[in-house]
Parts: sequence; structure tokens; C-alpha cells
Amino acid sequence: MKILKFISLFLVLALLCGCNSADNAYIAKVNDEVIKTSEYKYYFEIVKYSIAATAGTSINDSAFWASTDINGKSVIEIAKETALDDAVNATIIAQQAKKEGISLNGNDVKLQIENAKKSELATYLKQNGVTDSGLTLALNKAYLRAKLFEKYKNENVISVTDENISNFYNENYLTVKHILFLTKDPSTGTVHRTDAEALILANDTISKIKNGENFDELAKTLSEDPGLATNPDGYTITDNGQMVAEFENAAFELQIGEVSDPVKTAYGYHVLKREPLIPFDIFKQTNNISDIANEISADAEDKLVKEWKASTKIEKNESEYNKISIS
Repeated sequence: MKILKFISLFLVLALLCGCNSADNAYIAKVNDEVIKTSEYKYYFEIVKYSIAATAGTSINDSAFWASTDINGKSVIEIAKETALDDAVNATIIAQQAKKEGISLNGNDVKLQIENAKKSELATYLKQNGVTDSGLTLALNKAYLRAKLFEKYKNENVISVTDENISNFYNENYLTVKHILFLTKDPSTGTVHRTDAEALILANDTISKIKNGENFDELAKTLSEDPGLATNPDGYTITDNGQMVAEFENAAFELQIGEVSDPVKTAYGYHVLKREPLIPFDIFKQTNNISDIANEISADAEDKLVKEWKASTKIEKNESEYNKISIS
């Protein structure tokens, strides 16, 4: 999962808020600077939201958090670890920004404070138990992050050109078509058919394809994908969470022209076929390539953070960390 990149979008859009530093409990130390538990909960709530949205479930689905395992770990443990990593990375970046002479002083910071008080992100997080103190600590670091990487782009430390956008597209994107048999209505969540019924339909469709029937014609008559009408040539994607993880993983395992086994997601069963990648010149006519530019920038930022992290002293407060739960 590229959850850090997902979170970064929230961080740079929301930025600052008011201050209250009553809560002194801390979850970790980064070069002797503490990450308060109240701040950690900011990252934790965003990670929870991201995972639930990707899985197509409710953030309040306690059974999902408790029972689903990923590589031997519960989803809640994955969420906790990801949030801690995001909090640590944000602190490392903020420390680097301060080394570069970036501060929280000035009228632009005050403007960010006023905007953040009205942001949907701030409202959502407060509704889910994030305190003003935690919001302030995290969003101060978001401001430092945004200013640092803006500085690096202006200085060409991070560079995005037409050539590397095109190269990134050709190296990281693919085009895939699919036939979907729904198990639930994607809008209302009401049951459409059972998993077993959808699986039978998917396997039957694969048999038809193996026997020579045309994939596109079967898609027209059988697929229940609501996006088929607007995406008749398939979906051109990268592994950034645009599609649910099971869909993305299966697509990237296919060779061009290959048809998948049934792929189960929260929506139902899919039969995928990988197609030749749509040429970049055609892709950019109908797609916002700023998304690719952002992806390139995010990769460059991740690389810098890893370099800084290698020489950073990080300590986790196990007793405080173990208190964190889904409720």
C-alpha cells in the first residue's frame, strides 16, 4: 500500500490549526523529539479511513479490523504500524526543514491556520476524536513538509520534466479490461448475489474465453461494471490505490493478452484481461498527467526521507503504543 502518499495529499492541503499542548503522553522519539500520542492519533485516523475506503467497508466495522489478516497481522496492527511510520517520517521531514531555515513564523502561517480551521479534514478528524493539540502538532509538520519540498522543486533537487513523466508512464502503468459480476450494489451496499453465485459466473465466463469467445463481446453482454460505458477500452492504471488492491495486484501479474483467474474484491468477482498499454500521447489527451507528476515527486520525496531516516535515532514507546486500539 502506498498509504504515505495518500496521507501526504491530506497533509499539504490541510496544514495548520490552533494549539493546545496539555497532553504529554508520547508514542515515539525521533532524535530526542517526542511524537505525542495526540499527534499520532491524527495519522492513525487517516490511515484507518484509507484502509477502510480501499477495502470497501465502514471505518466502524470492528469485525473487519479484528479478524482480517494481512501477512499474518491483523488490519488494526497494520494501521497502527503505518500510522507510526507516517508520524516518524513527518517528524524527520520537519527536522530537515528546520535545518534548511524554514520556520513556522510569518503571515502565511496565520493564513494557513485560518484555512485549516474551516477545512473538511479538520472537521472529520475532530469528529473522530483527534484533539486540537494533536491536530496542531501534525499540521505544523505538514506546513514544514510542504515548504521544504516546494524549496527543493524550485532548486531542482526534485525535478519533473515532460520526458520523465512519459518514461514513468511507460514503466509504471498498464491497461486492463475486466468483466465484473457484482455481489453487492456499489452505491447502496445491498446484496446483489452470493459470492458462490458470482464465482460460478466468473468461471463460466473464463471457460467461454478459453473456448474462443471474444472478451470484449462478453464484457458488453455480461459485465456489471458501472464504468464500462465510459471506459470501453479498459482502465489505464498504476499501483497507487486507484483500484482496490486485489484488482491492482492481479492486473500487474498478467502478461499482455493474458486472462486472469477469478479475482475477488469487495465488489464481487472480476475476470481481467491485460491489454497493450495505451500510448502516452493518447492517454494524456483525456487524463490529467499532473497525477503522474505528483507520483514522480512523491517517489523523489520518499527517496530523500529514506536517506535521512538511515541516520536518525528512533525509539518507540511500547507501553503507550500498545494502548492504541480501534475504538
